[in-house]
Amino acid sequence: MLESVKEAKEELLDYFEENKEELKKAIKNDEIQDIITEIADSDTDVYANYLTNWFSKGQNYRYVEDALEEFGYTPDKGIFDIIRAGQYLKNEELLNEAVKELKKEYGIERLHRKRSLRESHRRAIRGNVTKRGYKEKINRLRKVYLE
Repeated sequence: MLESVKEAKEELLDYFEENKEELKKAIKNDEIQDIITEIADSDTDVYANYLTNWFSKGQNYRYVEDALEEFGYTPDKGIFDIIRAGQYLKNEELLNEAVKELKKEYGIERLHRKRSLRESHRRAIRGNVTKRGYKEKINRLRKVYLE
């Protein structure tokens, strides 16, 4: 579970095996979003005691509420799946913040703005996004966390 933007930056660097040029290239070419999704998913806790400890800290319950709003609730899923989905959203948020900071550090101008999964989902619900990619990603994550 990621706890800070600094930790998220370290995860991104680890993913690229400390190769800053490859990381910079991925950010510059907007290839980073799939990597963010992969890291956010892989950094969620598995054990119940870690999940309950995370949930009880600070304002983390808000991410769980957001997960319920975004992914919905199905009776066959337990509370730990919902908490894990909340962790995913927090991880994704921290990783996106880390990418913003890295863009500043690397001097990469905002070429075009990548939406977070949360923002994409909200737009898709409102019917403002018709691209299949966002909807497919959301449905894939729903299956992972809530099915």
